[in-house]
Amino acid sequence: MPVTATVLPWFDSPDLLPWLEAADATLLDLLPFGVVRLDRAGCVTAYNAYESERAGLRPATVMGRPFFSTVGICGNNPLVAGRYAAEPRLDALLDYV
Repeated sequence: MPVTATVLPWFDSPDLLPWLEAADATLLDLLPFGVVRLDRAGCVTAYNAYESERAGLRPATVMGRPFFSTVGICGNNPLVAGRYAAEPRLDALLDYV
């Protein structure tokens, strides 16, 4: 089922993860919080406008790149990258900056 922008989820919405998984880049860019989506290999598959503005990185420069070794290097540690690698489906706020 395609998602729409008529009702954007908030960060603490219980339906956020399914919405994020179905949303395209245009919808992700409407969100008032950052979104970085990674595939199981840890490569960036989505990077929204909010995250881009805060991090100072253009989506075109990070898409497809290994997140923990080239984009979010500060997260390349057991607390962040280790947790991502250990959980088959991570749906969590990684409050680490």
